[in-house]
Amino acid sequence: MKYSCWSLLGLMVLLASAAGAQWKNIAPNWVHQGSMCGAMQYRDGIVWAGGDRSLWSSSDVGLTWQQSTSFPVAKIFDIDFYNRFVGLVATDSDVYRTTDGGRTWTISRADGDLRKVGFGNSSQMMFAMDYDGTFFTSSDGGQNWSPSVIPIDARSFAVASDGAIYIQATTPSSGSDPLGTVIASKDFGRSWSSGGQTFQFDCYSLSVDSCNPKQLCLVNEQIDATSAAGTGGIFVSNDGGISWNQVDSHPAPYFSGALATNRDAIVVGTVDGNNIRRSMDKGQTWNSIGGPALGSDNRNIAVVDDNIIFAADSTGSIWLTTNGGGDSASYTGPFSTTILSTDSLFANDTVRCDSLTSAIYLLGTGCRPPDPSSIQITGPDANSYRILGWNRDSIQVVISSQNPGPQTATLVVTFEDGTKQSATLGGYSAPPHALSFDASTLTVKTDTIGGEVAVPIKILGLTHPENVELVLHYQLPNLVYDSSVDRFGTKVDLLGEQWPGRSKLLIRNDTPGTVTAYAKFKVFSDTVFNPQVTFDSVEIPTEAVPCEYSPPPAVTATIYPLQGCTAPILSRWIHLGEKPLLRINPNPTSGTVSITSDETIGGVSIDVYDMLGSLRAQIPATIYAAMPTILTLPMESGAYYVRIVSSAGVQSVPVVINR
Repeated sequence: MKYSCWSLLGLMVLLASAAGAQWKNIAPNWVHQGSMCGAMQYRDGIVWAGGDRSLWSSSDVGLTWQQSTSFPVAKIFDIDFYNRFVGLVATDSDVYRTTDGGRTWTISRADGDLRKVGFGNSSQMMFAMDYDGTFFTSSDGGQNWSPSVIPIDARSFAVASDGAIYIQATTPSSGSDPLGTVIASKDFGRSWSSGGQTFQFDCYSLSVDSCNPKQLCLVNEQIDATSAAGTGGIFVSNDGGISWNQVDSHPAPYFSGALATNRDAIVVGTVDGNNIRRSMDKGQTWNSIGGPALGSDNRNIAVVDDNIIFAADSTGSIWLTTNGGGDSASYTGPFSTTILSTDSLFANDTVRCDSLTSAIYLLGTGCRPPDPSSIQITGPDANSYRILGWNRDSIQVVISSQNPGPQTATLVVTFEDGTKQSATLGGYSAPPHALSFDASTLTVKTDTIGGEVAVPIKILGLTHPENVELVLHYQLPNLVYDSSVDRFGTKVDLLGEQWPGRSKLLIRNDTPGTVTAYAKFKVFSDTVFNPQVTFDSVEIPTEAVPCEYSPPPAVTATIYPLQGCTAPILSRWIHLGEKPLLRINPNPTSGTVSITSDETIGGVSIDVYDMLGSLRAQIPATIYAAMPTILTLPMESGAYYVRIVSSAGVQSVPVVINR
């Protein structure tokens, strides 16, 4: 049976509540029990219980129960989980499968009165059997099934550690009742042995020892027998079902048919209250450990360990004992050995701003290696470590210290045979290398409208050449982004990562202490504000370990364009094609006109040309926005061009003088 770690809090609460009581009814009338149905199972910290119309589970030692609402209304005959996620349930019509711990269920095998399900040596190898004696095998996780017809009635099967499959079946006899026998297959049900010694046929459960694949146990209820034999018993075989020894017997009705095991204990249910039976010596001797009366032909017992046992009675109430019904037992041997796979963890590991997880494996020899009974972390830096989880196969340890320097501690594992082993925890905690931008290079100027500038990008703090990703943001007024290039002139903008006002860069092999790249812009003076470029979101995709570097805070570069009272006009004229709007009124004129502009142009020269291109007048003036400039033209009647020359450019307006 797979082993898992209990919630210590849940177990402590439960043990406290059960003090003074050997069995406790923890869920009265919880799982509806119909005629000859019901099953329970424990696997990887989860107890499952099903009956006539519902399936329930508990992950806290029975303190709370959750219904699997996606499971259909059906009679449940058997439950088997490979681990806490993958499981099968046999019902009176179908086999249902889950791969997500019971949140959802799908029909894996339809059509049949399915009485038993099980797994082979992987979660993909599945078995099922119906009441009429057809054995089904799936090697693809229940997608497809291959049938093998057993020409006799069959109720139960068990899968041994060596892959052998044993079926408890019936065979015709000359008497009024058929006889029982066990047949075996070593090829996943393609062929079967003829069976060995016979026994009374009315048997519902069969188990195989997890250590010895030839050691079998079954319960003969003898409730349905028509003959006068009327005695039920427990039978044990040490040769794979060839021969059997009866090790316990009681006048029927007594045994319920329920049988459950772990690595040490075999537990059998009865219909006689206060008489659940347990063996701690492979079925050779049996003791009553109290407990409720079970209905007949069900599998309503779940064994967690030698002393923690669940049982569902004929009313659907779930009972629990944590001390073997008052007869606490512990395995005393013979143990083999369990050793740790390594004598140190994290010896070459450095943790920075996150945590690291590593596992130490438990290597057992023989059939019964001792399990860990307690795990402790000791030493000066024990608080830097914690146990993430453990089972009979491995221990997961996490280091998450933020204190710099060596983190010295020791992992001490105590096994159930009293032996101890230890491993050194030798991780090292180092702060990440802090990165920053060199702000001294982040001010640039230009004296040309539309001139190009290159904003240098220099990152400080790298310990060796790295690839660097970062994002630049820029203000759209006054700036036109061209691209960013590394020091060799190669563009570093990532394709598909550019939007107006933003671009993501990937700079390869950034050398520490050098300008790594340049962001190139054309700069205009459309507004009176100085544009800014911000660099942020730095990542180092080539860092050797997580959090080797801490990203720098964002930094902003300021670009100073050409300034002056007419610079915005000229800039918008050059950049956007927006000229100041000049008007001359009246036109035609008798000689005096007013000149207005929607922009302040400042000092200008007003040059008047005749149609032959001769300069006829040149008048200095100052033009302000929306303020008329009065001009008297001293020429005779005719057509002229008035040309207004300013630092923002030249505009010409035709004028007609009519004196």
